Amino acid sequence: MAELSMKQQGLQDSPADNNEDPKLELPGTGQSLEDSSPSRTSEDFNFLVVNPVRRADGLMLCWNKDLNVQITSFSKQHVNFSVIKDTSREWRGSGIYGWPTNQDKYHTWMLLCSIKSLSMLPWVCFVDFNEVLYSFEKVGACGCNMRELEAFAASCQDFTSDHSPILLDQEVCLAGGGKKRGFQFEHMWLRDSRLRGVIEDAWMSGVREGLRSDPAALVHSCMEKLIEWTVKTFGHVQRIIRAKVKRLEKLQKQPRYDSHREQQDLQNKIKELYADEEIMWRQRSRIQWLKEGVKNTHFFHARATSRRKRNNLLKLRTEDERWVNDTNGLCNMMSSYFDDLFQSTCPKQCAEVVSCLDRYLCDTDINMLGNPITECEVYDAVLQMHPSKAHGPDGMTALFYQKFWNIVGPSTVNVMTEFFRTGIMPPNINKTLITLIPKVPSPKSLKYLRPISLCNVIYKIISKVIANRLKGALPTLIDETKSAFVRGRMIIDNAIVAFEVFHWLCENRRGG
Repeated sequence: MAELSMKQQGLQDSPADNNEDPKLELPGTGQSLEDSSPSRTSEDFNFLVVNPVRRADGLMLCWNKDLNVQITSFSKQHVNFSVIKDTSREWRGSGIYGWPTNQDKYHTWMLLCSIKSLSMLPWVCFVDFNEVLYSFEKVGACGCNMRELEAFAASCQDFTSDHSPILLDQEVCLAGGGKKRGFQFEHMWLRDSRLRGVIEDAWMSGVREGLRSDPAALVHSCMEKLIEWTVKTFGHVQRIIRAKVKRLEKLQKQPRYDSHREQQDLQNKIKELYADEEIMWRQRSRIQWLKEGVKNTHFFHARATSRRKRNNLLKLRTEDERWVNDTNGLCNMMSSYFDDLFQSTCPKQCAEVVSCLDRYLCDTDINMLGNPITECEVYDAVLQMHPSKAHGPDGMTALFYQKFWNIVGPSTVNVMTEFFRTGIMPPNINKTLITLIPKVPSPKSLKYLRPISLCNVIYKIISKVIANRLKGALPTLIDETKSAFVRGRMIIDNAIVAFEVFHWLCENRRGG
C-alpha cells in the first residue's frame, strides 16, 4: 500500500526567538536550511526531517520506498514535494505548519497562496493552520478574531479542508464496496437468559420437520431464528449503549429528585452492555492467551482492528511483476496459483514405498478403530475443541455445541453414528471457507500467503473423533526412535539424545 504521512511538531515560542521577527520562507527559492536534515531512509520508509529549534518547530514527511517522491523545497514551516506514479500520473503535495501567534498568521496565508501558484498539477495539502474556518468551530470562552477568520477564509476560497488530513492512501477502493459480514454466533448472547429458549424452539422445530438426518439444515434453521431474535429482541449493543448513555446524561442534567431510581437502573444496564461489548470485541480479536481480565474492550477493539487491516488485501503482484487490484483478477490469480501448487505429479513409486513398511495394525487396533461411536466419545471430542476458533460457513463455534449439548447433542450423535456406519458424509457438511493468512507483514505476492480451511463444527467433530481413535493406534505404528505424533513423546527428545552423545564423546578422551 502506497502511503504518505506528515507529522507536525507543536510550534512553541523559544526564549531565544521571542524578539526575532518571523521570516517567510517562500518555496520558490528552493533554499535549504542549515538546521534541517536531508532525506533519510529506514528499513521500510524514506523520510525528510526539518529539525526543531530547541523545543520549537520541527516537521517530518515519511513515504513508502516504492513511491517516487521528489522534495522540491522545504523550510521551518513547510515541505513541498511531488509524486510520480506509473510514469504517467504526477501530483504534488505540501505539508504546512501555520504560524501560531496572531500577529504572524498572515505569513501562513501568503505561504499558502505562493505554493498554490507554483504549478497546475493536482495538489494535496497536509496542513495545520492554527486557525478555524468558521466561528462555530471555536470552543471556549474566548471568541474568534473575525479579521483573522476572514483572512483565512479569503486564502482558502479555492480550497476544501476537513482540518485533519494525516494519512494519504493512493490506492483506489475496489468496486462494489465492502463485503457484507456473514452470520456469526456471538458469545455475548450467552449472557441473555432468553437465548436457550430461542435455540431450543428453532432446533426442535427443524427436528419435527424431518431434518434430523440433515445437520446443516438444522443449523441453518437455527441461524435464521437467531438472526431474527437478534434484530427484534437483543438489539445492536453499541447503538443501545449510545442511547442509554444519552438518556442518563439527560436525566443527570435535570434537577429532578424522582429520577434517582431510573438513573440507577440505567447505570446497571449500561454496565451490563459494556460487558457484552467487551465479549464481542474479544471474540473478534482472536486473543487466545488472555484468560481473565477486566475492562479490556479498548485492547480487544485495537487488536481486532489491526487484525482486519493486516489481513486485508488490496492488490497482489503476479510472477511477471504485474499488479492486480480488481476483485475478479485477484480471484482468478489465486485460483490458478493454488491449482498449480497443489497439482499432483502422479508418482508411480507409491506401491514400492508401501511394500517397505514393516509396521501394520494388529487385530486389537483394528477392532478398536471399528467400534461403534458412542455419545460419550462424541461429547468428549466436543469438549476438547477450542470454544472460540474461527467459524466456518455455518457461522457457529464449538461453544454453541458445548453450551447447548442437551438440545443439539442427540441429533449430532445420530449424524456421527450414521456417518461411521455408512461412510457417507451428510450433505453440505464438508463445505469450507478458504482464507489466506499472511506469512509476513504487507505481503505483495501469493507466495507470502498461507491458505487455511475454515470448516463447519460438525465436520471438526468428525475429524476429532477419528483423531482420538488414531491416537490409540499410533504407538504401534511409529517406531520408538520417532519422537513426534505420539502422546508422551517430544520432538526435542532426539536433540537431547544427540547432545548427550556429543557430551560423552567430549568427556571420553581415552582412545580405544
